[in-house]
Amino acid sequence: MRLKKKLIIAFLAFTCLVVLVGLVNIKKQKHVIDNFYNLVDKDVPKLVILDQIKNSSLRMLVEVSNYALLQSRIERFSYEVNQDRDIAENAEGEYQEISSQACCIVS
Repeated sequence: MRLKKKLIIAFLAFTCLVVLVGLVNIKKQKHVIDNFYNLVDKDVPKLVILDQIKNSSLRMLVEVSNYALLQSRIERFSYEVNQDRDIAENAEGEYQEISSQACCIVS
């Protein structure tokens, strides 16, 4: 075989190899594109909705915690106000008793 024929055969073999790799690449690229559109059309909206549900749940948890904390503070404040009112009433009774005794002593 002459060198020219060997170079032509090598060139054709290399060309066939490049065409084969190109066809495999096109097939794989189509597969990747299909998977990408499947992901974008089906999975991403689900993930967005799940993220919104998670955020809403966290907001509800925070609101419930704030409500419970507020209720406990209101109950404690109410208890302290009632305690202060009782102390004030006792002090007022003691003041009236002491002032009546002072009036008796002065008279």
